[in-house]
Amino acid sequence: QSAKSGEGFVFDVQGPGRIWTQSRNPTEFVAWLTNVLPFSRD
Repeated sequence: QSAKSGEGFVFDVQGPGRIWTQSRNPTEFVAWLTNVLPFSRD
């Protein structure tokens, strides 16, 4: 639950797989992704 807005998230999932959620602000999330995803930085 968000401390500032009081909003919460509910997930109902079934079966195998991975679930990814992100709680970073979009700019920081993109900066993190560029460091962990495999791609050419030429």
